[in-house]
Amino acid sequence: MPCFRGSTGPELTRKLQKIEASFQGRLQNLRSFGKGVLDVKNPTWSEEFNRFCTFVKDLEMMTQELISLAFRTAIRCSMEEKSEEVYNIFSKELKMVNKLLNRMEWSCPDHVPKIVGQVMWAKALRHRLENSMEILQKCPFMPESASRRDIFFTFGQTVQLLDEIVRKNFFDWTQNLDGQYLKKLQQPLLVRCKNAPFRVDINFDKDLSRLFSEIWYWERMKFEIPQIVSDLYQSRAEIRFLMERVLLLTRNYNRIVGMLSPDELGLFQQRVRFIDRKMEPGMTELLWLSHGASNHFINDCLLHVDKAQSLVDGYKFSNLSISNLCKKISETLLVKIDGKTVYRNLEFEDDQESHQQSRLQTLSSTHLEIIHIMTQIHSIFAKDGAEVQEHWVAYTEKVDRIVEEAFRCNIRDSMKKLCTAITGDNKTSPNPLFKVLVVLQRTCPQGIPKLGFSPTLEKLEQIVNILPQLIGIISEFKRLPELLSCKESQANPIHVNIGQDERIKKTQAAVTAGMSANARQLKDYLKSWNQYRHIWQNNKDYIMQKYKTANKSVSAFDADIQRYSENASSIQQEETVLTIQFVMLDCSPLKSSLVQDCGVWQKMLKQLLSQMASSCLQELYASMQNNADRLMKPPQTLDELSDSLTLLETLKGDLANNEAQITLIHERFAILDKYEVPVESTVQAMREALNEKWVWFQQVLIHSDDRQQKDKEKFKNNLFLSFEELKSKVDAAAQEFSIKGPFQSTLRSDLALRQIEEHRVQLEALKQEQNDIFSGLAFFRIKQPPCKMIWTMEK
Repeated sequence: MPCFRGSTGPELTRKLQKIEASFQGRLQNLRSFGKGVLDVKNPTWSEEFNRFCTFVKDLEMMTQELISLAFRTAIRCSMEEKSEEVYNIFSKELKMVNKLLNRMEWSCPDHVPKIVGQVMWAKALRHRLENSMEILQKCPFMPESASRRDIFFTFGQTVQLLDEIVRKNFFDWTQNLDGQYLKKLQQPLLVRCKNAPFRVDINFDKDLSRLFSEIWYWERMKFEIPQIVSDLYQSRAEIRFLMERVLLLTRNYNRIVGMLSPDELGLFQQRVRFIDRKMEPGMTELLWLSHGASNHFINDCLLHVDKAQSLVDGYKFSNLSISNLCKKISETLLVKIDGKTVYRNLEFEDDQESHQQSRLQTLSSTHLEIIHIMTQIHSIFAKDGAEVQEHWVAYTEKVDRIVEEAFRCNIRDSMKKLCTAITGDNKTSPNPLFKVLVVLQRTCPQGIPKLGFSPTLEKLEQIVNILPQLIGIISEFKRLPELLSCKESQANPIHVNIGQDERIKKTQAAVTAGMSANARQLKDYLKSWNQYRHIWQNNKDYIMQKYKTANKSVSAFDADIQRYSENASSIQQEETVLTIQFVMLDCSPLKSSLVQDCGVWQKMLKQLLSQMASSCLQELYASMQNNADRLMKPPQTLDELSDSLTLLETLKGDLANNEAQITLIHERFAILDKYEVPVESTVQAMREALNEKWVWFQQVLIHSDDRQQKDKEKFKNNLFLSFEELKSKVDAAAQEFSIKGPFQSTLRSDLALRQIEEHRVQLEALKQEQNDIFSGLAFFRIKQPPCKMIWTMEK
């Protein structure tokens, strides 16, 4: 329910609620008769519905009265307010128009004459104001006010002022008309341009063009054209047609001249002079009033101009074709680098050679096509005079320079492409171009291997140095003047000039610098592998001999074997593939060689350890068996007894060393077991029986000690018995000497001396036997006084 303001608000609300309640009541009453709606025989529904309709109309009247009572004042105020807004809008528009009129600010398009444009502008403003006034006049419901009256008054004055402007401008135009317009048509059709002598222009008075334009606009605005210019205006169609034909001729002629450079004008000078002779009447004799002769003249000139235009167009098309072919030459690069392919070994050389051969065919066919086009162009000027032929020679040299520049751009861009692949651009690093293997190189089978690259850096630099090859490719292209005139050119060959180009040399220097910088980085990278150089630099046989000579400890063997295993693991963890500038390094061959060398080192160490352990075991076995055999052999002499005793003492003193040696042997075999080194079955059996053999040997020493003590006692007793026997022999010898000695005087001296000598020999034998006995007793540290009888007999 709406909320009404003011003192009458509650009363209006009650009336509106009463209307609503009455409507609801009647509507409910109508629903009660709904059952007879379709019963045509029962008129109750129809009667009741008619009464409901009459009631609704009464309610509508009551509602209208209520609305009028509630909103009359508000509607009237709103109408007055909105009307004033409309008046203000129109008033502003009138003020704007008056302001423009006071300032004399005219606005018209550039193609409209000024005086006509002012009239059109004034009439447009008047039409605009009239449309707005017409709308106001069609609104009688808008209340009358002072603003409305002021608007109508101002509108009348403004329209009157605008009409005055229109009348004044037309009057001024008619007063300024000149009766000499016809004489302005009595001048030649064409004239040479003052600023461009090679060009021609239409020789038509601009005042006449402006006059025709003004008359056309005055007629559109329903003004009456004065007779002084009306007759001239009637022939405007013929004049305009002639103007268009003359303009077509000047445009076509100027287009030919404009398309040709001064040098090219020299080539076409005979044809241009011919056209100039044809157009000469249009600059001297034919006037704008001679329509028939002028049209015939223009048609004839256009025919010759079109023929010349056809030749020029063909010439220009040929030039464009040559330019496109030169562009094709410059873009048919002799270096193929796609930024994705990574070359190995000699693949780059093969790929570039194949690419260059295919591009050489393209360049050759393109160059031949240029020669063919130049031959066709020459056919146009072949019959012209000597002056044209001089220009043709200059034109040929110009095209030759363009072709040379195309080849120069080709080589320069090819080298730039290679340079970018080597050094990268200012924003990104170069993509990998070459795949280089890091390998161990051997100069000879017995020599020390060295770290290196495959291909080598020198070979890589040789592969990249392709400028001489590119220059050699284009050396087969001769100069155009030489090919077209069949005369030897005095200028340097194309490839010589290109080879001396400073920018190409600079690019080549950048490539060389990039290669050198990359080579330094690659060499620096090789130094990172120096931590493993002991693997390949050390002489394996020499080191093994040093190990064997130095009798390295078991822990040293174990540490070295383990170290090489760790080295192999560390090598495997080194980066296999990495990129340094444009080179992708593949270290897999080096890693494989080093890991293989580590395995060789380990194998040699294991073999040496196995050899040392086996030989030491066998030597120990042989030593124990040999010494045991010597100890177990009974001594036959005191010397043998002495040797046996000395050997036993020595062996007893070496027990600790032998036990340490046995421990060492076990440790060595334990290391061999740790690394699963196979051992010969005989050696393995000896190793397993070593401890038992050692116990047996110790028992042999014990038994030998007991037996030697018995042998010593036996030999000592024998010596005592021998000494007693010696004394008996001495006594017997002394007794025999006293009985049988040469004491008779009858005995000859020689016989006596012989007997004495025999007794002396016997005495010496006894003395020797005594010395032997004393020597044996000395072995037992027994001192025995010598036999006195021997001393007596000796005297």
